[in-house]
Formats: sequence, structure tokens, C-alpha cells
Amino acid sequence: LFFGQDRMHLVAGLSQEDYLERIVKAPPIEARRRSIEFFFDFSSPYGYFANRHISLLENRSDLEIKVRPLFLGGLFRSIGQVDAPILAFSEAKRQHTFVDLDRLAKEADLAFAFPTNFPVVTVKALRAYLALAENKRRAFRDATFRAYWAENRDISNDAVLTDLLGEEAATVLPRLADPAIKEELVVATKRAEELGAFGVPTFLLDGRELFWGQDRLVLALRE
Repeated sequence: LFFGQDRMHLVAGLSQEDYLERIVKAPPIEARRRSIEFFFDFSSPYGYFANRHISLLENRSDLEIKVRPLFLGGLFRSIGQVDAPILAFSEAKRQHTFVDLDRLAKEADLAFAFPTNFPVVTVKALRAYLALAENKRRAFRDATFRAYWAENRDISNDAVLTDLLGEEAATVLPRLADPAIKEELVVATKRAEELGAFGVPTFLLDGRELFWGQDRLVLALRE
């Protein structure tokens, strides 16, 4: 079974190379440079897939990519959403979602294994991301997504975070309780909510138009 009109390319048998080429070789948007803000939380498998797609776009000269963390648990509580929507699905939909996630991971050419510690509290990992220097963030983001969604590691655990941060751990971990870092994550989450975000991944095109879901990035690129 395949569910949703946006899975028709999977029914048609497109390979992962076909799909990734749609991202990498999407036609130039316009002569002028445009921006896409990518809102993520490590707690979402779709955020994991979208992070892969965003990384393929970061060298495009017609795009400015801005990566924005948000605390999904806080956003959900604020808008009245359950903490882990997948756990509220019917049994048939939940089981199908697990199958669909495996397909999407293969499509994105990513290792994937649904973690046993789900849902996970990502506050520490998100604060660590914000505490890092800008040029250190992408590597940490990639490693943390992979650790949770491919390696079944508990990214809320200090020892795991220490390993993921590597040589940065000594300076970053003490900053996780820094009021400024805490406030930065709160403000980022609130801004996403005010923009109309209700989940991740969310993409904001040119500061004005929202797209929700890793499979809507192609639509954003065509606007």
C-alpha cells in the first residue's frame, strides 16, 4: 500500500537517484537570490529527511539557506497538539507510517531505524546546537539526526551529546543552562508559531510563505 498523492512517484518506481536529482538539479528559481528558512527539531524523522535535502541545496548560488531550530514539544503544547501525533494514529495508519518512513529513508539515501526511545526530549540537543559556533552547527546537526534516527542513540543523554559534540563538548555543555541560550530557543519556537508553523520540517520562502513537510520542499523550489 501507498497512501497519499505525494507518494505517486514511489508507486511509479522512481529510484533514489531520480528523486535526489529533483532536489539537486531543480531549475534556478529566479535571477534574484531567494531565501528558504528551514525549521527543524531532532525529534522528527521527516526533519531528518529534510535535513538531507537542505544539505544538497546549500551550495546553490540562487538560494540563501537559513537553518532554524525550534522545540517541537513546546510548540505542540502551545497550539494544543499531542506530543507524539504518530502515537495517536489508528493502528492501521501507524503501521503504514512505519513502512512509509522506511521508503522515504531509502529515497533520501539515508540509514534509518525507528528509535526505541521515542518520543525524546530534545531540549539539550537544541540548546547545544545554538551554543555552537555557526561553522560547527551543520556537522553537529547531521551527526545528531543520524545518531537518533539511524543509530538508536538517546540524544537526551549527556554522554551521547558529549560524544556528538567532540572537542566542542567542554565549552558547549556548560552553556546548556545559560539563560541566554534557553531564551534563544524559546524565542525561536515562538517566532515559528507566530509565522504559522505547527510541525516540522517547515520551510519559509522569502520570509512570507510557509511549506510544511519534507516532501513540500520541491514545491517551495518551484514557487
